[in-house]
Amino acid sequence: MDYLIYIVLLFEFAAAISATVYYKKYKSTPLKWMLPLLWYIAINEFACHILLAPCRFEILYNFYEVIVCLGLLIITRLHLSHHIRIAIANVLIVISAIAFTITAITQDPFKDWPVFSFTLSTILIIIALTLYLVEQLRSNKIVRYTRDIFLWVSIGFLIFHISYPVIMFSRYFLVTDSVFLYEAIFLIQFIAVIACYGTIAFGFYRGVHSATLIRRIL
Repeated sequence: MDYLIYIVLLFEFAAAISATVYYKKYKSTPLKWMLPLLWYIAINEFACHILLAPCRFEILYNFYEVIVCLGLLIITRLHLSHHIRIAIANVLIVISAIAFTITAITQDPFKDWPVFSFTLSTILIIIALTLYLVEQLRSNKIVRYTRDIFLWVSIGFLIFHISYPVIMFSRYFLVTDSVFLYEAIFLIQFIAVIACYGTIAFGFYRGVHSATLIRRIL
């Protein structure tokens, strides 16, 4: 099933390339920080799975988890406008940072993978992205939601992060020595990743930043 890794990398780079090609759509908005994050995701995955394989570089994965989780939380926080939801997002960022800090202190970042802190952060990301969706639905502004880039990005990452805790639970508690179950869970994770970055790539092509949409309508 090694060929699936190449397909995942293809979709990750497609999302980064799409964000680059359509950068002018959102370059003056907080979404601009998504561009380096997507390139970091693609390049780090390529380095770990292709360039440095079969060696194990847990430290690269650990940095990856911290940067991606905190990056998504911060970018989502920058898209919120209601003071209560902003405050909640700030708390989520702090909780995630504390979780990763505790993990770094209690585990060896060169050998151990931060399962608990990353799983917790995926849940926090789900909450943060949900706050954005709620804010858009409660807004009095008329926006064509299917053209909102960050809505597409949110849906993409929600696809992955909603499925991830279930996948991790299954991998650690249901899969023992069953090769069939392991491959089935891996396939589910593969589909979730493809759907995630495929949605994001299409979103940059299809969408316009919500602030631009509002200006056009008004």
